[in-house]
Amino acid sequence: KALQTVQLTDQKSYQDRPSLAAAGGDIYVAYVSSETGNRDIFQKRLDENLEVQETKRMTSDKSDQDYPSLKWTNGQFMLLYASKKTGNYEIMLDRYLRDWKLVNSTTAVAAASDQTSSSLAFSPADGLYYLAYVSQESGQRNVFVKPLKLTIPAGLKPCDIATSFSATKASSPFT
Repeated sequence: KALQTVQLTDQKSYQDRPSLAAAGGDIYVAYVSSETGNRDIFQKRLDENLEVQETKRMTSDKSDQDYPSLKWTNGQFMLLYASKKTGNYEIMLDRYLRDWKLVNSTTAVAAASDQTSSSLAFSPADGLYYLAYVSQESGQRNVFVKPLKLTIPAGLKPCDIATSFSATKASSPFT
C-alpha cells in the first residue's frame, strides 16, 4: 500500500499535542481533546495501514488533563500527562500492560506551580527511568530531569534493545 497521510481526528473541539508509540505491530497515538467538555487524554490504535482499530478515553477527571507523552518500554505503556486535579498542572504517570490493564497511576511530579511537557526514557545501564519536564517553580519556565525508580510489573523483565545496520556488512556472515 502506498504511503499516505491520514487524518485521525475530526472533532470541532480542541485536539492537540499528539504523541506516538509503537508496540506489537501497531501504532498508538495519544492526544488531548476537549470533545467531552474539558481537556482529556485519548488514545487511538492504528494498524500497519494507519487505519484506526480502537479509540480509548484515557482520562475522565472533571479537571483538565493535557500534555500527553506515550512511551512503550519494558513491556508496558507509560502515559505521562499533566493534570489539574489539584489546581496546578502536576505530572501524572499511568502505567499499562500490553492489553491496557492499568498497572498503577501515580503523581510523578507535584509542586506549587505548573509542571508540563514531560518525556520519559529508560536507562538499561542503571535500571532507572528519567523524566524530563517543564516547571514554573522558579517563576519562569525551566526544564528539569528527575530519576525514577519504578518496580517492574510481575511477569515482565526490564529490557531495552538497541540495534544497528551496516550496508557494508549486510552480506557478511555473522561472527
